Amino acid sequence: MTNKKNRFFTLVFSCCPGAGEMYLGLYRQGVSLMGLFFGTIALAAWLGFEELIFFICPIVWCYSFFHTHNLRRMTEEEFAAVEDKFIFADYVNLNREWKCSPKHRRVFGFVLLLIALSVEAGNVPDGAVFLYP
Repeated sequence: MTNKKNRFFTLVFSCCPGAGEMYLGLYRQGVSLMGLFFGTIALAAWLGFEELIFFICPIVWCYSFFHTHNLRRMTEEEFAAVEDKFIFADYVNLNREWKCSPKHRRVFGFVLLLIALSVEAGNVPDGAVFLYP
């Protein structure tokens, strides 16, 4: 794992919370930040409490943006010492090894596909007919 990635792509990916960390190879940190950012948006929309978005999301976005660039500027030795762990791992036991068989991955992918299709089917206006090529 190296932090000497393309500067342009680091900038582009750092604009989406968690994507910059994932680009640098820190997948658990990236998933944590991405889940926190988009989970906050989803929770606020579900609860009808949009003010939550204005308080939490800028903090998560700024943290992720500057964290990505700080990781990019580290020396190879400093970067190698960075432990890739979930952000809330100290509070919840999430750092165990995740082992998933190919069968379970297919089932998980199928479930996600069904969720996406059901969400998309709910967004079709009445009387509209879509023809996908």
